[in-house]
Amino acid sequence: MSATLQLYTKSRQQLDTHGRSEIRLKFYDRPDYIDRLPAARHGDKVKVWCIKCFEKRVEEELARDETSGRPRRSMEELERSLWDLPHTTPRQLRWMARRRQVARAAAMRQYKRT
Repeated sequence: MSATLQLYTKSRQQLDTHGRSEIRLKFYDRPDYIDRLPAARHGDKVKVWCIKCFEKRVEEELARDETSGRPRRSMEELERSLWDLPHTTPRQLRWMARRRQVARAAAMRQYKRT
């Protein structure tokens, strides 16, 4: 993984992660969330990407740019395009809205395993 990937998104994450569950630390918030902009939400939920899924999508988009012959986009432009995907994009290809009850259920399953 290139060190330049996700620089924009990583740099825009909230530095104070105190109080976040272990599961929640595996997700990126939309970069605009730190500024409390409306685009960071889908309804009343924060837009998030699983970190590993986001890294994979960035790599796929870079490869697509290379094979299509398009000029290479900046990391910020590429990452913004992923965050700006409409909610009608298939779920496995886009961000998701953080659902508190889903994260809580996943955390409970993890707790029961230990």
